[in-house]
Amino acid sequence: MASVTLWDLAEAARAKAHEWAAANRPPGVVQELMLCLGECPDGPTKNMDEVTEWKIVFNDFPAPTDDLEEAELWSYEVDGRTDTGQLGDVDVHDEEFLGNSAIHGTITMTPPEAYKILCEYRQEEEAFQWVSLRLPPSSGHVGYNFLYDPLGHHGWAVNVDNRKVVKW
Repeated sequence: MASVTLWDLAEAARAKAHEWAAANRPPGVVQELMLCLGECPDGPTKNMDEVTEWKIVFNDFPAPTDDLEEAELWSYEVDGRTDTGQLGDVDVHDEEFLGNSAIHGTITMTPPEAYKILCEYRQEEEAFQWVSLRLPPSSGHVGYNFLYDPLGHHGWAVNVDNRKVVKW
């Protein structure tokens, strides 16, 4: 298979999660993108095209019900590779993914474009091993996060809407 963009990989992962949900969950379930977490398998890099291994996470939201006790929230993780376009199996969790808000719409900025903005802002290139695309509830903006550790405790964020850079 040929290489794909992160967004194309995320949409293919959404289709795979939707297919699983359609076969195993009640009707009316919608998957919402919560997180794309990428890693360069060879260690820190300054070339974001080398961040090829991605974990893509969705939450589902069932059709509205009058009984909130009946509403079951699940999350789905699909591993994929942008260098090959291959997807792994759907990993299902019987709880929602917390810590992010859902990412709506299409994201046109790519990880390399966000990295270029970061380097221009900082006036230097720095290697990162992990990159995430997420919408933290506190910021209200979707951003690419360039991480010093896979849990995201330290790093830089590039807002995809206004292209602002923030250290956190």
